[in-house]
Amino acid sequence: MNYHKYVLTKFMRLSCSWNNNVELSKSLITIITDDQTIKQALFLSLGSNSSSLKGRGKPKTEFHWMICKLLFTNHSVYGEAFKKVVLCNNAKKKAALHRPCGNKIKNRLVK
Repeated sequence: MNYHKYVLTKFMRLSCSWNNNVELSKSLITIITDDQTIKQALFLSLGSNSSSLKGRGKPKTEFHWMICKLLFTNHSVYGEAFKKVVLCNNAKKKAALHRPCGNKIKNRLVK
């Protein structure tokens, strides 16, 4: 198994137990509510449209990744596996590793 598949598999096996980990969910909410840029990008206010003003022209996946970095870096359970995703040097592999990380955030926000 190559390194890319190993890291991806290792991180994906750490299924975020959002329901059993209230602190993780609270941290997610705090990150979003404390950062106006992330909050506005993910949850547009009524009558707003997504513009390039204040970074809202970026895709939501970039904001999901920002949340991921804030949430999982130095986390007691997920930090070590997440560190390997962040330290990946190959751009193509790095993009492939970012996707499932961001999806964890996106899927939680849907619930």
